[in-house]
Amino acid sequence: MELNEMEKRLIFQTEGYGKSDVTYELRMCLPYIPDPVKRKTAAELMRKLDAMPEKDCLALIQDIRKTFSLPWARRCATSAVSYLQRRGISPDVISRCFRDGLFYEARHHGEPVCVFVGKDEAGKAKFACMRSIAGSLRKDVYGSDKEYSFCYPPRNPDSRHVAVFEAPIDALSHATLQELKGWKWDGYRLSLGGTSHVALTAFLKRHPEIRRVSLYMDNDLGGLKNARRIKAMLHEDQRFRHIRVGVNPPRTGKDYNEMLLHVIGQMKDQQRQCRQKQAAISI
Repeated sequence: MELNEMEKRLIFQTEGYGKSDVTYELRMCLPYIPDPVKRKTAAELMRKLDAMPEKDCLALIQDIRKTFSLPWARRCATSAVSYLQRRGISPDVISRCFRDGLFYEARHHGEPVCVFVGKDEAGKAKFACMRSIAGSLRKDVYGSDKEYSFCYPPRNPDSRHVAVFEAPIDALSHATLQELKGWKWDGYRLSLGGTSHVALTAFLKRHPEIRRVSLYMDNDLGGLKNARRIKAMLHEDQRFRHIRVGVNPPRTGKDYNEMLLHVIGQMKDQQRQCRQKQAAISI
């Protein structure tokens, strides 16, 4: 049976590996999909999967989730580092990402891209997403496991807090804001890689010590609705009812990177005014 790219991506984003698992998750998520086109596609996909024999459906799912391998890393990551610097990410945060193997530069069809990596408990890469340095490309590497999405780790490995973002750049922006603002906070910074809750529920299963989840979704209709949906989902799931869940959209801008750039702009203005005053006094 032929599936279009959106249908394949919907299967790719689910947690299940069997026909019943995938169709069940699609059925549960269907009412919460904000995009009407994507919602209609998901409904049509469920009908297609229901009509398929179990054996054929399993083979189809396995084919979509082909063996994962990281894109070949470029020896020099100058373009990728410059991209993060333009987005306001601090040198310390960039260095830590390199040191922990969470970020590098590659090429996709001749185009330079940033690669953000997600790892399992043993430190093995299980997930990677690419972000174009000069264009608009945003995509997961084929075969990535959404359960191990990009996660910027805390200083204290015993932390019981996790902050949740839609994209890796927002997680790194929050870490940079902490440096600039001097926030006394330490926790995991997890990227969902979109709006699916798969990465978060898998993370919480692996980290039963977590006691607080902070949802730092985008400050737009889709982001706020998704944050409320995830909060309700965690509250209704008996495994996660003990966890305190907060919704913390950025105070300025659409997302935490826009908020970071706004803060950096304010700081530069203040420094410029301070230099002008000092120059006036010296005269």
